[in-house]
Amino acid sequence: MNTRRYPRTTDEAFGPYNRSSQCEIVPMEDPVRDFTAVDWVIYILFVVALIVVGVTS
Repeated sequence: MNTRRYPRTTDEAFGPYNRSSQCEIVPMEDPVRDFTAVDWVIYILFVVALIVVGVTS
């Protein structure tokens, strides 16, 4: 005999604090940013390192 009681609502399954209407949803900040001079130097050094590893192996 199966006596387990399965939840029928999200409140029963996850608790009363799961509803999005209770707390305001705040979007995350946009992670996209412009490349700076330091970013370009690192990018160029990485490409040079890949070329060196490819030629020497």
